[in-house]
Amino acid sequence: MKSSGAAFYQFEWRAKGTPVSLFNASLDRDNLIYPQNVRSEWRFQSGVRDQGLGLQLYIPSLVTSATGSEADNVLVRISPAKDNALSQRNLKGYDAVQLRIYADQANEHVSVALLNEHGLAYGTVVTLQAGWQSITMPVADLSPMPTVLTKAYPMFMPMNYPHSEPYTFDAEALSKLQGVQLGFVAKDYEIKARDKGHNLVLSEINLIKR
Repeated sequence: MKSSGAAFYQFEWRAKGTPVSLFNASLDRDNLIYPQNVRSEWRFQSGVRDQGLGLQLYIPSLVTSATGSEADNVLVRISPAKDNALSQRNLKGYDAVQLRIYADQANEHVSVALLNEHGLAYGTVVTLQAGWQSITMPVADLSPMPTVLTKAYPMFMPMNYPHSEPYTFDAEALSKLQGVQLGFVAKDYEIKARDKGHNLVLSEINLIKR
Protein backbone atom coordinates (compact mmCIF):
# COMPACT_ATOMS: atom_id res chain seq x y z
CA MET A 1 0.00 0.00 0.00
CA LYS A 2 1.32 3.44 -0.93
CA SER A 3 -0.07 6.65 0.56
CA SER A 4 0.20 10.22 -0.67
CA GLY A 5 -1.44 12.84 1.51
CA ALA A 6 -5.10 11.95 1.94
CA ALA A 7 -5.06 9.49 -0.98
CA PHE A 8 -3.87 5.89 -0.86
CA TYR A 9 -3.43 3.03 -3.28
CA GLN A 10 -3.97 -0.62 -2.45
CA PHE A 11 -2.43 -3.53 -4.32
CA GLU A 12 -3.35 -7.19 -4.14
CA TRP A 13 -0.33 -9.47 -4.40
CA ARG A 14 -0.89 -12.92 -5.86
CA ALA A 15 1.45 -15.87 -6.25
CA LYS A 16 2.74 -16.60 -9.74
CA GLY A 17 0.49 -19.02 -11.58
CA THR A 18 -2.61 -18.18 -9.51
CA PRO A 19 -5.90 -18.79 -11.38
CA VAL A 20 -7.07 -15.71 -13.27
CA SER A 21 -10.75 -14.95 -12.76
CA LEU A 22 -13.13 -14.56 -15.70
CA PHE A 23 -16.18 -14.64 -13.42
CA ASN A 24 -16.67 -14.78 -9.66
CA ALA A 25 -20.23 -14.79 -8.32
CA SER A 26 -19.08 -13.21 -5.06
CA LEU A 27 -17.61 -10.18 -6.84
CA ASP A 28 -19.20 -9.69 -10.28
CA ARG A 29 -22.60 -8.06 -10.76
CA ASP A 30 -22.60 -5.60 -13.65
CA ASN A 31 -20.98 -7.74 -16.35
CA LEU A 32 -23.85 -10.14 -17.11
CA ILE A 33 -25.47 -9.66 -20.53
CA TYR A 34 -28.91 -11.05 -21.39
CA PRO A 35 -28.76 -12.48 -24.94
CA GLN A 36 -31.41 -11.63 -27.51
CA ASN A 37 -34.79 -13.38 -27.13
CA VAL A 38 -33.64 -16.08 -24.72
CA ARG A 39 -35.76 -17.51 -21.89
CA SER A 40 -33.26 -18.00 -19.09
CA GLU A 41 -33.81 -16.74 -15.55
CA TRP A 42 -31.04 -15.48 -13.26
CA ARG A 43 -30.76 -14.93 -9.53
CA PHE A 44 -27.91 -14.90 -7.05
CA GLN A 45 -28.13 -17.53 -4.32
CA SER A 46 -26.20 -17.70 -1.07
CA GLY A 47 -25.07 -20.89 0.63
CA VAL A 48 -25.84 -23.34 -2.16
CA ARG A 49 -24.78 -26.62 -0.60
CA ASP A 50 -22.21 -24.78 1.58
CA GLN A 51 -20.42 -23.25 -1.41
CA GLY A 52 -21.07 -19.55 -0.77
CA LEU A 53 -22.62 -17.22 -3.33
CA GLY A 54 -23.55 -18.51 -6.78
CA LEU A 55 -25.36 -17.34 -9.90
CA GLN A 56 -28.42 -19.50 -10.56
CA LEU A 57 -29.09 -20.11 -14.26
CA TYR A 58 -32.50 -21.63 -14.97
CA ILE A 59 -34.48 -22.38 -18.13
CA PRO A 60 -38.07 -23.75 -18.00
CA SER A 61 -37.68 -26.09 -21.01
CA LEU A 62 -35.38 -26.79 -23.94
CA VAL A 63 -36.37 -25.72 -27.46
CA THR A 64 -35.82 -28.14 -30.36
CA SER A 65 -38.45 -26.99 -32.87
CA ALA A 66 -37.72 -26.98 -36.59
CA THR A 67 -37.57 -23.18 -36.53
CA GLY A 68 -35.55 -23.01 -33.32
CA SER A 69 -31.83 -23.22 -32.72
CA GLU A 70 -29.47 -23.81 -29.83
CA ALA A 71 -29.50 -20.02 -29.40
CA ASP A 72 -32.95 -20.47 -27.82
CA ASN A 73 -31.32 -22.42 -24.99
CA VAL A 74 -28.57 -19.95 -24.13
CA LEU A 75 -28.28 -19.04 -20.46
CA VAL A 76 -25.95 -16.05 -20.17
CA ARG A 77 -23.17 -14.06 -21.75
CA ILE A 78 -20.54 -12.70 -19.34
CA SER A 79 -18.26 -9.80 -20.26
CA PRO A 80 -15.00 -8.98 -18.43
CA ALA A 81 -15.51 -7.05 -15.22
CA LYS A 82 -14.42 -3.39 -15.34
CA ASP A 83 -11.85 -3.95 -12.58
CA ASN A 84 -10.45 -7.13 -14.15
CA ALA A 85 -8.38 -6.03 -17.15
CA LEU A 86 -6.87 -9.15 -18.68
CA SER A 87 -4.65 -7.00 -20.90
CA GLN A 88 -2.61 -6.08 -17.81
CA ARG A 89 -1.88 -9.69 -16.88
CA ASN A 90 0.90 -12.03 -17.95
CA LEU A 91 -1.04 -15.05 -19.23
CA LYS A 92 1.90 -17.04 -20.58
CA GLY A 93 1.42 -20.69 -19.67
CA TYR A 94 -2.33 -20.43 -18.97
CA ASP A 95 -3.77 -23.23 -21.05
CA ALA A 96 -7.18 -24.19 -19.66
CA VAL A 97 -10.53 -22.84 -18.48
CA GLN A 98 -11.97 -24.17 -15.23
CA LEU A 99 -15.56 -23.82 -14.03
CA ARG A 100 -16.90 -24.36 -10.53
CA ILE A 101 -20.54 -25.23 -11.17
CA TYR A 102 -23.52 -27.02 -9.62
CA ALA A 103 -26.21 -29.06 -11.41
CA ASP A 104 -29.51 -30.17 -9.88
CA GLN A 105 -29.48 -33.40 -11.87
CA ALA A 106 -27.07 -35.61 -13.73
CA ASN A 107 -26.38 -35.52 -17.47
CA GLU A 108 -26.80 -31.80 -18.06
CA HIS A 109 -25.25 -30.98 -21.45
CA VAL A 110 -23.80 -27.47 -21.42
CA SER A 111 -21.89 -25.51 -24.04
CA VAL A 112 -19.13 -23.28 -22.66
CA ALA A 113 -17.36 -20.87 -25.00
CA LEU A 114 -14.77 -18.12 -24.80
CA LEU A 115 -15.34 -14.99 -26.90
CA ASN A 116 -12.17 -13.91 -28.68
CA GLU A 117 -11.05 -10.36 -29.45
CA HIS A 118 -13.54 -10.19 -32.33
CA GLY A 119 -16.40 -11.47 -30.17
CA LEU A 120 -16.49 -14.88 -31.89
CA ALA A 121 -17.25 -17.93 -29.74
CA TYR A 122 -14.93 -20.93 -29.37
CA GLY A 123 -15.94 -23.65 -26.98
CA THR A 124 -16.92 -27.20 -26.23
CA VAL A 125 -19.80 -29.19 -24.73
CA VAL A 126 -19.42 -30.64 -21.25
CA THR A 127 -21.67 -33.13 -19.46
CA LEU A 128 -22.34 -32.30 -15.81
CA GLN A 129 -23.23 -34.70 -13.02
CA ALA A 130 -25.45 -33.83 -10.06
CA GLY A 131 -23.92 -31.62 -7.36
CA TRP A 132 -20.90 -29.33 -7.27
CA GLN A 133 -18.01 -30.07 -9.62
CA SER A 134 -14.96 -28.49 -11.21
CA ILE A 135 -14.79 -28.81 -15.00
CA THR A 136 -11.48 -28.19 -16.81
CA MET A 137 -11.30 -27.51 -20.57
CA PRO A 138 -7.96 -27.09 -22.39
CA VAL A 139 -8.10 -23.97 -24.57
CA ALA A 140 -6.36 -25.92 -27.35
CA ASP A 141 -9.49 -28.10 -27.63
CA LEU A 142 -11.94 -25.21 -28.12
CA SER A 143 -13.54 -25.07 -31.56
CA PRO A 144 -15.81 -22.57 -33.38
CA MET A 145 -19.37 -22.35 -32.02
CA PRO A 146 -22.30 -20.09 -32.97
CA THR A 147 -21.80 -16.72 -31.32
CA VAL A 148 -24.83 -15.57 -29.33
CA LEU A 149 -25.77 -11.96 -30.08
CA THR A 150 -27.12 -9.49 -27.56
CA LYS A 151 -30.32 -7.52 -28.10
CA ALA A 152 -29.63 -5.10 -30.90
CA TYR A 153 -31.22 -2.68 -33.31
CA PRO A 154 -32.51 -3.37 -35.89
CA MET A 155 -34.54 -6.17 -34.37
CA PHE A 156 -34.27 -8.41 -37.45
CA MET A 157 -30.68 -9.21 -36.49
CA PRO A 158 -30.26 -13.00 -35.89
CA MET A 159 -30.00 -14.54 -32.43
CA ASN A 160 -26.64 -16.10 -33.22
CA TYR A 161 -23.81 -15.90 -35.71
CA PRO A 162 -22.43 -19.23 -36.95
CA HIS A 163 -18.80 -19.15 -38.06
CA SER A 164 -15.89 -21.46 -38.81
CA GLU A 165 -12.92 -19.13 -38.40
CA PRO A 166 -9.81 -20.93 -37.04
CA TYR A 167 -8.26 -19.40 -33.94
CA THR A 168 -5.53 -20.13 -31.40
CA PHE A 169 -5.79 -18.98 -27.79
CA ASP A 170 -2.19 -18.09 -26.96
CA ALA A 171 -1.24 -15.70 -24.14
CA GLU A 172 -1.86 -12.60 -26.26
CA ALA A 173 -5.24 -13.88 -27.43
CA LEU A 174 -6.33 -14.70 -23.86
CA SER A 175 -5.48 -11.14 -22.80
CA LYS A 176 -8.01 -9.87 -25.35
CA LEU A 177 -10.96 -12.07 -24.35
CA GLN A 178 -14.35 -10.40 -24.70
CA GLY A 179 -16.15 -12.78 -22.36
CA VAL A 180 -17.81 -16.17 -21.95
CA GLN A 181 -21.15 -17.65 -23.03
CA LEU A 182 -23.02 -20.64 -21.59
CA GLY A 183 -26.08 -22.55 -22.74
CA PHE A 184 -27.81 -25.92 -22.79
CA VAL A 185 -27.43 -28.23 -25.82
CA ALA A 186 -30.97 -29.50 -26.37
CA LYS A 187 -30.13 -32.04 -29.09
CA ASP A 188 -28.04 -34.04 -26.61
CA TYR A 189 -31.03 -34.67 -24.31
CA GLU A 190 -33.63 -37.40 -24.45
CA ILE A 191 -37.00 -36.09 -25.65
CA LYS A 192 -38.71 -36.47 -22.27
CA ALA A 193 -35.96 -34.46 -20.56
CA ARG A 194 -36.42 -31.44 -22.84
CA ASP A 195 -39.88 -30.52 -21.54
CA LYS A 196 -38.87 -29.88 -17.95
CA GLY A 197 -36.84 -27.17 -16.25
CA HIS A 198 -33.05 -27.29 -15.98
CA ASN A 199 -31.08 -25.52 -13.28
CA LEU A 200 -27.39 -24.70 -12.76
CA VAL A 201 -25.51 -22.58 -10.23
CA LEU A 202 -22.26 -20.98 -11.41
CA SER A 203 -19.67 -20.01 -8.82
CA GLU A 204 -16.46 -19.28 -10.75
CA ILE A 205 -14.82 -19.35 -14.16
CA ASN A 206 -11.01 -19.14 -14.18
CA LEU A 207 -8.06 -19.39 -16.52
CA ILE A 208 -5.57 -21.85 -15.07
CA LYS A 209 -2.19 -23.45 -15.69
CA ARG A 210 -2.42 -27.24 -15.75
